[in-house]
Amino acid sequence: MERCSVEVSTRGYWQSHQCARKAVLTIEGKGYCKQHSPDRRAEECKRQQLDYAQERHFSDLKWQGEKFFEALLKISRGHNDPRQLALDALRNITGDKG
Repeated sequence: MERCSVEVSTRGYWQSHQCARKAVLTIEGKGYCKQHSPDRRAEECKRQQLDYAQERHFSDLKWQGEKFFEALLKISRGHNDPRQLALDALRNITGDKG
């Protein structure tokens, strides 16, 4: 079988060459190695999106934790309406207007 038909980068964005791996499957007349097969690339893209979503979620939680900490500090220092302060902190995080 022929070589993989995917162009891969060498150095920087301007230089590329054809993948040197042997094609193990053919889709619509183009050969693909295991690494560059469309199914593998779709799985990798999905995995990266999930990783990013999880990282973003933890980042958001960290930021939100700081907001809750600020609210707790105000309550501990004798804020007049701790219930309203807690509700405001929750509204800021959830985006609830009501």
